[in-house]
Amino acid sequence: MDYGSHRDRVSAATIAAAGPGAVDGAAARDSLAHRWVRLPVGRVGRRTASWASMRAARAIDELRALGDFRVWLRPESFTTVMLTRVVDGFATAPHDAAIVARRPDVGTIERLDPADRAALERAYRELQGYEEVLA
Repeated sequence: MDYGSHRDRVSAATIAAAGPGAVDGAAARDSLAHRWVRLPVGRVGRRTASWASMRAARAIDELRALGDFRVWLRPESFTTVMLTRVVDGFATAPHDAAIVARRPDVGTIERLDPADRAALERAYRELQGYEEVLA
């Protein structure tokens, strides 16, 4: 029995929102799987990077993050570990071939400006399809 992945279960509204080029939904699934995120402050270490390339997380990413020793020691660090798994790199412009930093480690994500980190967390929730919780 094939259960498919979460990327295969895309609603008709999402496919319609993807535009006329998404005939069979493949383009809609691909556009949902990757996103360029604008960083409000744009500082990555000593470098300036205004954009972050991020992909949607898979189940294996979340399982490996749950098994990470940092999450066992401090459960609140789950988001940090997940961001290191889904952020592909930082760049000065979207679709830039010269990526400033590739595959950030946990320290890089922890040292990001709080506004940049909040933007990445918001984009992660949107890519995963999590609804915003009103406090």
